[in-house]
Amino acid sequence: PTNNQTELVEVNFKKEANQCKVTIQSATGGTSTPAGGTSTTVECGREAVQLDATPSNKYEFSKWEIKSGSGSFRGGASEASNEFYATTDATIAPVFESTVKEDNEISLIMVTLQPVDIVQLKVTSTHPLASPINLTYYAVGSATDTQDWSEEWNGVQPKTCTFNRNQTLVDGIPRGGGVSRTATLNAGESSWTFELYPSTACQIGRLRSLMGTAYITFSTFSDSKYFYKRGTTSYSWTRTP
Repeated sequence: PTNNQTELVEVNFKKEANQCKVTIQSATGGTSTPAGGTSTTVECGREAVQLDATPSNKYEFSKWEIKSGSGSFRGGASEASNEFYATTDATIAPVFESTVKEDNEISLIMVTLQPVDIVQLKVTSTHPLASPINLTYYAVGSATDTQDWSEEWNGVQPKTCTFNRNQTLVDGIPRGGGVSRTATLNAGESSWTFELYPSTACQIGRLRSLMGTAYITFSTFSDSKYFYKRGTTSYSWTRTP
């Protein structure tokens, strides 16, 4: 410039974009791209981290999970191949689930005879249930009233009856069986007690001798956590005077 002249200089300042650090955490049951333990720096909310999750043998991909920080998945957290947009520094990880279900065994472990001819069944599971189960329980056997009825019955005694899982109603009362019942085993539980009443099947009053076998049954199935299988499904007992 010449004397007494002023030169104008235009200076443009560019605002630096916010940067977010995205860290990938390792997970059991598979691998990811980027690899677990690595970090990537991106422009917050604008630039995506490309993701891909690969399950190992006997595992399946479940979801991507944000362990810390915030952001969003373009394809939704359940998509293995995905894009993640961080809004703060964040740590994310793939989640894999085993495709091999652990057995959860339902068993009839004990039968006890209570007063007034009540047959009490004790049922347990290996682990607390993750899903409810519809269970049927019943008994098959015989009962004898050994009280001396010889005079009343003209020398014919004792009186004996059999009971089974069939049920008929006489005057609204279960007879001719009446010992088959159903129950729901609730999720979160692992022990149950049920009662059967063979005397309602026999119409002979107080039973003096009682023998039989109790049974449980249900349909086997799997949920996201267990395979529900039958363990011990029968238990025999005998009570004599």
